[in-house]
Amino acid sequence: EDTLTVQMTDGHVTLSKTDQNGTQIALNAGEAARLDPDSKTFEISKVDPDAVALWRTNQLIFEAAPLQDIVAEFNRYNHTQLVIHSPDLADRTYSGVFTADDPNSFVRFLELADDVRPIRRDRRIYLQHSQSAK
Repeated sequence: EDTLTVQMTDGHVTLSKTDQNGTQIALNAGEAARLDPDSKTFEISKVDPDAVALWRTNQLIFEAAPLQDIVAEFNRYNHTQLVIHSPDLADRTYSGVFTADDPNSFVRFLELADDVRPIRRDRRIYLQHSQSAK
């Protein structure tokens, strides 16, 4: 899905669309705007400026984030792709700070913290329940 997201760590910026409405959105530090590809409107939310800035240090921070969102974020940074094989894992939430280009450390965390077992095949790591990985 093609989307545009702007997250502000400091300062301010004005975003504008070049459509017939000429919509303008002002963002300040600690705010984010996401352009919804379907409605073509901006969705405004709050963000933690420190967490946003972590990408500069190759760190990903998650606080009660669903596994499906964490997997999507890791997959943006890596050739080795994480795949949720057991669908009911997708909405489980996790918190932590992880190195963006080291999905193996995150997978190890899942093994230790939950009943998740990875299955490695080619450039994919399938995440499934330990009991279903026989």
